[in-house]
Amino acid sequence: MRGEIFIPDKFTTEEDSIIIKFYGKIPIRGIGPEKETLQSKLWGRSESQIEKRIDELGLNGTTLEYLKHFSLEDIEYLKNNYATTSWEEMSFVLGRKKDGIVLKASSLELRRKRNSSWSPEDIEYLKNNYLTMTAGEIGEHLNRKDHSIYHKAQRLGLEKRK
Repeated sequence: MRGEIFIPDKFTTEEDSIIIKFYGKIPIRGIGPEKETLQSKLWGRSESQIEKRIDELGLNGTTLEYLKHFSLEDIEYLKNNYATTSWEEMSFVLGRKKDGIVLKASSLELRRKRNSSWSPEDIEYLKNNYLTMTAGEIGEHLNRKDHSIYHKAQRLGLEKRK
């Protein structure tokens, strides 16, 4: 079988019916074990195969209803986790992009916990490494965003050599 290219079977009428019935109502790919997806309904089909078939069926302009509405479980998850959970984890669990999560959280008046206090050790690390490391590298070590590193360095009077 080496060197052979696998060409998937054509979509069946039943598979097309599933796509037509559920496209826009549930996500295409697996987000979490408890989430219903087109891939879980079309066993053995890849995300790209399904997306191609959606285009062939002319459904790609369909409104994605599952992105509009947050379930009560999703809202409860946001209330319990928004302040402290990483964007990556929330995106994975909710099956949504960061922008959608931020909009919903804003409508629920939820706020993220800010890591605003700089410890003396963090400041010392920044001072010792600002000239030799990128803001991204320092931020990764200190678990802070690049803009936070630049802002703190500016307030400390640190400058990169030209």
